[in-house]
Parts: sequence; structure tokens; C-alpha cells
Amino acid sequence: MQHVSIVFADGSVLPRRALFVRFPQRQYSPFAARLGCALTDRNQVEVDDNGRTSVSGVYAAGDLARPMQQVMVAAVNGTVAGMALNYELLMEEFT
Repeated sequence: MQHVSIVFADGSVLPRRALFVRFPQRQYSPFAARLGCALTDRNQVEVDDNGRTSVSGVYAAGDLARPMQQVMVAAVNGTVAGMALNYELLMEEFT
């Protein structure tokens, strides 16, 4: 395995075989705010466990509503939100 080093601004060197970096996450879409959805201090949409936002009939999932950028987690959140919305619409129909 090739060894690589991190060279700092002061010239010091730190040999490493791997490096993990966490980039800051920021939402750029204004849609949730324009709809009036409550946002967290991280500018993400506030949701309950089913993805329901503070605006009736509006659901959010994935990194729009959770502090992680993972496709599988987003897919699961989207599936749960979709099922919850479907249930809400069915209940409106039968009441």
C-alpha cells in the first residue's frame, strides 16, 4: 500500500495511509422555507418519525430532513414518509 503524507501550512508532515473527511452539510433549496416548514438550527426541515413536517400534507425525507447523506437512509426515510402520506390520504377519504 502506498503511504501518503499530509503536509501542513507550517511545513510539518504527518504520514497517513487513510484519511476521513466530513464536509459540512447545507441545504440550498428554498422550497421547504417557502412552504412555511419549520427548520432546525442546521437549516434542515423539522420532521416527526414519519417525515411529517409542520405544514399539513407536506412530508420530507433524506438529507433535507436528517443530518446524514446516505442513499440507503434517504431511501428508507422516503419510503416511510410515502407510506405515512398514503395512510393520511386514505384516512381523509374514509372520514
